[in-house]
Amino acid sequence: LELREFLLGDAEGAATSLNQLTAPWQPQRFKLFLTHRHEDRTFVSEFKVSLEEYGVDAFVAHQDIEPTTEWRAIIEVALRSCDALAAYLAPGFHESLWVDQEIGFAIARRVLVIPLRVDIDPYGIMGKFQAMPCANQVPAEVARAVFHLLLDHELTWQRMTEGFLGRFEDSTGFDDANRMAALLPMLKSWNPDLLRRLASAPQVNAQIDGAFVAQRMIPRILNDHAS
Repeated sequence: LELREFLLGDAEGAATSLNQLTAPWQPQRFKLFLTHRHEDRTFVSEFKVSLEEYGVDAFVAHQDIEPTTEWRAIIEVALRSCDALAAYLAPGFHESLWVDQEIGFAIARRVLVIPLRVDIDPYGIMGKFQAMPCANQVPAEVARAVFHLLLDHELTWQRMTEGFLGRFEDSTGFDDANRMAALLPMLKSWNPDLLRRLASAPQVNAQIDGAFVAQRMIPRILNDHAS
């Protein structure tokens, strides 16, 4: 901000640009771009809410872009910064003017693309990615399957671990903290920074401190990864 003000005398413009770069995403979450047809917005909106329970912040254009914002710029920021992209392959998907461009952008960045197959098989360059069947499944079921995939895939497991821990740190109640703590053993990678965050979680969040599953699970994980 100081550099832009010195060079251009435009600190306000710099602040606006910085806000656009960070606006699409919540901090300390896995960043998943969701591409879909407008007609499927109901399912995708519920899917987004279900993903939040696992520390995944899903970018859905019709929800996450303010009407006064330059929406194409925000979409590009989201595509440039996402950790993975999921494509909801429902009837008519290929008719959209935008979805193929968004998928191509993600593939060019070499981030994971997850085809969520309703009744359309992945096509074009996207065809190299294995589809996840989701016909006749509710959003919560698809969200759980995506969470497991992100934890297991070599391109995403580290960021997914960080995102899940961020969600655990922000637990909103004892039941929420217990639910999240029960899933902690699924995380495969614990570097020193993540272990420090896990150890301090009860001190920074009283909901975690009072959650009986968290009380049992945190010392077990810390002990298992003690150097």
